Amino acid sequence: MDIRVEAIRKDPCVGRGTCTSTDECFSDDELSWMLNEDGVVSTTAAIQWARDCEQIFMEQLLNARWGADDDPQLEEYRSWEKKLEDNPL
Repeated sequence: MDIRVEAIRKDPCVGRGTCTSTDECFSDDELSWMLNEDGVVSTTAAIQWARDCEQIFMEQLLNARWGADDDPQLEEYRSWEKKLEDNPL
């Protein structure tokens, strides 16, 4: 397995079992291809790349929220921010 993909899969924020778009939507080969396309070479950069992609995905979800302070999209985004805070690179 590509060591960059392996690092992503082990990351507590976007890795296996996190139910993120990275975890659920992309195969190892697809991730490797996208990392190559974006010129990502190190494992740390790969994890940051995956987290950045998930951040964009989460922000897009906020565009569909109904606006209440307890709507599911906002709660999910807050959980995402907390996960990043608890797991710095």
